[in-house]
Amino acid sequence: MSSFNLEEIEQKVEDSKDFLKQVKRFVDKNFIINGKTFDEWEEYFKVKIPNNIDFTVLVHLATEVGNKFQEAAYFRDQQMVKLAILDQERSDRMIKAYNKVRLQHQEEYNKNLSAKSCEMAASLHVKSLDDAMVIQKAVKEFWTKTCVTLTETRKILEVIGYALGADVRAQKDFKVTTSGETI
Repeated sequence: MSSFNLEEIEQKVEDSKDFLKQVKRFVDKNFIINGKTFDEWEEYFKVKIPNNIDFTVLVHLATEVGNKFQEAAYFRDQQMVKLAILDQERSDRMIKAYNKVRLQHQEEYNKNLSAKSCEMAASLHVKSLDDAMVIQKAVKEFWTKTCVTLTETRKILEVIGYALGADVRAQKDFKVTTSGETI
């Protein structure tokens, strides 16, 4: 029976974390989506909110967020369509391969192959589509997260807008009284 060394396990966990970080860095810098890497898209969709903000800047930022959201939503929706097409193609190929394997086995051995065996054999015929779907799902998830981030940015801008509006109303209603005189 082998004994587990806690330090070895901790080291393996750390090594795994380092490996995953390296994979993420590689993907972020090298995986191309619609002509740009993850890093390039993240930089493109980043909205920088300055410390000093007024209504003019707020309107500009809100417009920027709206335009960027529309673009990200377009890519997300486009990705959803691609996934639906891939899923339908996979389903069609799976059915064809399943039936082909079942019929071949029936003709060759004069007995039925189990449904599970037919399914396993057919899944080998659609492996490349499964791989493509995994990649497309990752891309869709990227666009979905980008849309969520832009939505959260819009909410932050709304809060800033409310604060600016309250500040303007407070300044308008603010009166200073000194020595009995209202200024």
